[in-house]
Amino acid sequence: MSYSALCSARDWFYVCRIDGELAVYPLAAFGVSKEHGYVIGLIANNHRELDFQPVPALLAVPAAPDGHYKHRSELTNVEINLAGIFR
Repeated sequence: MSYSALCSARDWFYVCRIDGELAVYPLAAFGVSKEHGYVIGLIANNHRELDFQPVPALLAVPAAPDGHYKHRSELTNVEINLAGIFR
């Protein structure tokens, strides 16, 4: 996917359930998709490999029917612990 614009997503998170388990992803950026014009949260993936070398990448958040974006100030204590951040 390609993006027409990117902006920082400091203090924003994507909260969803994956296989019934709560997951909290810190966002690296918001991107505007060139194809549809949708704003999409992007997460860092430092584990993807290309020719056996780690390649930093921004990936769209996982598709989840209950997924939503939350500002740091809106996170519950459980979500804060999962995200590994301090208030």
